[in-house]
Amino acid sequence: MKRLKFIIVNILIINVFFYSYSQSESKTVKHNGNDFNVFTISAGGVSSEFALLQNTNQIPHNQIIDNFKELYDSLDFDNAFFMTNASIVDPNCMPVGLLIYNYNTIQSINNNNGSGNFFLKPNGLLLFKHKEIVVCQSSDFQKHSNIKNGVQSGPMLITEGSINENFNPNSKNLNIRSGVGIYTDKTNQNHAVFAISENQVSFYEFSKFFEEEFNCKNALCLESAGSLMTIPYLQSSSDGRNDVVCNYIYFKPMYGEASGTGFAISEDGYIVTNHHVVDGAKTINIKGINGDFDESLKAKIKLVDSKNDLAILKIDDPKFSNIPIPPYTISQNISDVGTSAFAMGYPLRSTMGDEIKLTNGIISAKTGFQGDISTYQISVPIQPGNSGGPLFNEKGTIIGITSSGHTGAQNANYAIKTNYLFNLLGLLDKQPELPTTNTVSNKSLPEQVKDLKKFIYIIETSF
Repeated sequence: MKRLKFIIVNILIINVFFYSYSQSESKTVKHNGNDFNVFTISAGGVSSEFALLQNTNQIPHNQIIDNFKELYDSLDFDNAFFMTNASIVDPNCMPVGLLIYNYNTIQSINNNNGSGNFFLKPNGLLLFKHKEIVVCQSSDFQKHSNIKNGVQSGPMLITEGSINENFNPNSKNLNIRSGVGIYTDKTNQNHAVFAISENQVSFYEFSKFFEEEFNCKNALCLESAGSLMTIPYLQSSSDGRNDVVCNYIYFKPMYGEASGTGFAISEDGYIVTNHHVVDGAKTINIKGINGDFDESLKAKIKLVDSKNDLAILKIDDPKFSNIPIPPYTISQNISDVGTSAFAMGYPLRSTMGDEIKLTNGIISAKTGFQGDISTYQISVPIQPGNSGGPLFNEKGTIIGITSSGHTGAQNANYAIKTNYLFNLLGLLDKQPELPTTNTVSNKSLPEQVKDLKKFIYIIETSF
């Protein structure tokens, strides 16, 4: 079974200048003598910002927490984030039930009977859809579509306003437990509440917490004995534990301004970048057109491929006329392992400035993370801000689009193969006239850079 990405920090390859936790709250709640750490957030527009991460390297939880905080500190970001167990797993760290990642079903729903908390019926689902977070019993799965990320766990604590009838109010089965519920506020807006008990509680006590403190119509237990939850700005007893968590739900919203890299593919203003650079952006501006970094031109999204992390933009600004024909061509072939390659882009602008940066290396493998056939593994260094930039071979032909880095390995980064870009281009209503002549193939690298950099741009977004 294909496994998910873990600490492939796509979002961090964007250069992000400001984070905040609007529409959310972190707090400790006392209920019937028990303490619960709680993270509440609007179940609307931010739902697509939740991610699923899988700990394929079996890294202890406390080390993962430290790694993320060190990474954010190194980028001068607020290092607070939300993270919790995503699902119940078998001894081989494989999910027992449904697992959906980025609209792809990795593990099918499990409606079988068995022993253990997962099979204590009804069990349930946590689904992240477009502008909606859903908690429901597993039998309602067919009612939902367009699920970006989803997990199955159990048991349901509350279903349609009723506490699970299997729970005994006098139960002595006590554990640290984590869960999630959905409640509606006075303005009829839905909110998700994630909670972990700081002391051992029964299923019934945990259910009463969601019922009495938040009036949740539906609530699901995510984990019991192995419950771990990191909540922004709260100290949690679980943060220091060295347990290995196989799957995580992760959330760090991106509000404010960000930047990535893009490159021209036609005279009339078509530009390629990564989908994650522009995903959710309210505005998109391009800097560097015809070498002018003082003026920004507006752009709009023409087409995206979220699965392969590609986006095609079009400059849409009255100040724009045309640009010269780009001096490079775009390869439709798969490059071999060992091919020399270099990337160009605008990383870490807040500290490194707006001068274009070049890094070089080779193609290390024809497949990316865990055998992903859509990407190359490359030794070319890339940093935050490189997302969406071109990867060239030594002839100055574009062979990939830089997309992500692996923080758990040295010199392991990833670039999307250009044949996936051609697949996306084929879906446009109007086909851009791609460059057909490579005018830099016989030039030295310094001379190539002088010509290429005129067609590689800063993509600025606001959220």
